[in-house]
Amino acid sequence: MMTMGHFAPGRVNCVCAHHSQANLIASGSSDGSLRVWDVDSKMLLQKVHFAAGVTAVRYLNLTVSEKA
Repeated sequence: MMTMGHFAPGRVNCVCAHHSQANLIASGSSDGSLRVWDVDSKMLLQKVHFAAGVTAVRYLNLTVSEKA
């Protein structure tokens, strides 16, 4: 998949597939952006910018527990 949208004199450094939604991937780049993509529609869903390049990305499977 080509990730049109990451711009840098570097590259896409990391990619991670969502654990339960197979159509979602996240990618991180030397341009400091983390992007979430829908691979079925080839659409950018979300972009977060950081001051430095993104070198690792991972989806976490978090659950919220309620205390009685």
